[in-house]
Amino acid sequence: MESSLLASLADLEPLLTVARTYAGRLEEELKKENAEIKAYENLLFAKARLKLFLDAWTGKPIHDMLISLDVERLKLYKEDIKNLQGREVNEERWEELVQNRKTKEELILQIKGIIAKMEGIDVFVCKGCKEKILEGVILSCGHISCKACADKAIEENRRCQTCKGRIYSNYIIIK
Repeated sequence: MESSLLASLADLEPLLTVARTYAGRLEEELKKENAEIKAYENLLFAKARLKLFLDAWTGKPIHDMLISLDVERLKLYKEDIKNLQGREVNEERWEELVQNRKTKEELILQIKGIIAKMEGIDVFVCKGCKEKILEGVILSCGHISCKACADKAIEENRRCQTCKGRIYSNYIIIK
């Protein structure tokens, strides 16, 4: 496990690049899916509007219907009919997209939070001396410390300054 830990602070940059790329791809997918969701919603709305219109005028004289409608509303219904011709609303696909949108939005927020934490170099401030770590070590508990504070902690009480867990002298040096 320890061998898989970061060998140096410079190793963070490729990880940040991968995280940024992945977040960017998710955002692009989300934009496309949002456009598809909007198209489905427009079709569903047009379908509902036409159904209400037809339900309201079923069995009534066409003359009365035409007198009560203005030209703009007639154009709107005509456009709805044109949009609906030959198009089916795949409601399963629409529901799947809506569900996935929320999941992807949450994932993007999590990734961006991780990126922000990784970019905030305060993660690499030694908890013992409160200085930026220049020569660091990864302790057996997994926390990062400067080498001087790690040696001091091992010599004094064998306790991590972050978690107070037991530590051993076999730490990994990071540069």
